Amino acid sequence: MKRWSWLLGSFVIACSQQDGAVSVQGPIAYSRVQQIFNTRCAGGACHVDSLVNAENLDLTEAVAASNLLNVAAVQDPKRARVKPGQPEASYLMCKVDPGCAAISGTHMPITAPLSAQDIAVLRLWIAEGALGGSPLDGGTPQGDVTPPTFAGATAATSAPNSITTSWAAATDDQTAASQITYLLYQAASAGAQNFATPSFTTTPGATSYAVGQLPINKTYYFVVRARDAAGNVDSNKVEVSATTPAISDTQAPTFAGLASATAASNGITLSWNAASDNVSAANQIVYLVYQAATAGGESYATPSYTTAPGATSYVVSSLNPNTTYYFVVRAQDTAGNIAVNTTEQSAKTVALSFSGQVQPIFTATCTGPACHAGAKPQQGLNLSSAASSYAGLVNVASQQCPATKLVLPLQPDMSYLVWKLQGAGTCFTGSQMPKGAPLSAAQISTIRSWISAGAPNN
Repeated sequence: MKRWSWLLGSFVIACSQQDGAVSVQGPIAYSRVQQIFNTRCAGGACHVDSLVNAENLDLTEAVAASNLLNVAAVQDPKRARVKPGQPEASYLMCKVDPGCAAISGTHMPITAPLSAQDIAVLRLWIAEGALGGSPLDGGTPQGDVTPPTFAGATAATSAPNSITTSWAAATDDQTAASQITYLLYQAASAGAQNFATPSFTTTPGATSYAVGQLPINKTYYFVVRARDAAGNVDSNKVEVSATTPAISDTQAPTFAGLASATAASNGITLSWNAASDNVSAANQIVYLVYQAATAGGESYATPSYTTAPGATSYVVSSLNPNTTYYFVVRAQDTAGNIAVNTTEQSAKTVALSFSGQVQPIFTATCTGPACHAGAKPQQGLNLSSAASSYAGLVNVASQQCPATKLVLPLQPDMSYLVWKLQGAGTCFTGSQMPKGAPLSAAQISTIRSWISAGAPNN
């Protein structure tokens, strides 16, 4: 039995059910929401930018908000993953709430349901508009609540079966221009855009977008809005329009396919020679990347990644260490024609080294004054060298949560170290580490990958 009570005027949600009661107060900081994703959804074989990026939904720190807010759910395209202000209309809430049956597949997370408190946090965050706010338990406002400064679209240029909309880059108080995404709203008549759900979403940093597969001799109207990494969207209504020519482009680009796949410490770099096309310029052609775990195992229904226009390389990151991945790349022109090739390249990611990749993170962030170094390190944990770090972490019980190992090999989601770095976990005491400056998503991913690989002492 479950009971929800709402009092949005003072931002209070109470949730009671058979296994106890929780009380969540808002406003909710987005950082608290991201902690839930980091802990339960963005690790291992789940919602990460990797081979098993379930439902094409990356919930890692840099892109989670952009992939959720007003983005159609893959399993139910008529519903947004997160519809700000409307938790009951948000597919995410239904997927994580075991009491909601209106979903496809199984409830998430697969391993175990979210706690009643985590569900209440997500629900209230969406109810408040899915923006930044104050810390969970009150305090001074924090987080990013300011939308980008953006002048809107500047032009719409037609070509056979396509229209390319362009703009000058937006600026933001916290998000770099290279990380700002743009939402395109398309309409068949002037002023008829539906701003509830964007028609298209660009890659970060784009300053143009080509909409293809359009019929000939028809006029379309576009409004473009900028969205920062926290999910804040500007509200301009600048409209541009163009009419497609009375001729069609049905010829796919000429493309030799993927030339190389090279593994490095940050992932696998894919490279190719630029395609050519009878209509689209080389700097307008985008490339669709298909990733597989076995040779010939690519699924061409939906690309794993899509590049920016004109790219001749792409770095696939957040992959499992010491693992072989297979790739096919196809070129797509502005009209939406795709070059069909099956040229495949593969590469094996490098094996993580504790001394070479994990220990440097500890050295840079955890060994300062009154920290995990010196004669009396915090919690008795000395992280000043690879030898002392390994001895103090692997299969060693946490002082704050004695039933849990600081590092449990093969089990990052059951390792107290990961909970402390992410700021949340099944058993969690004190504050997130390192204090004042949490690790980046990439750094946490490196530590998680090392634990997933068995926490080798190498």
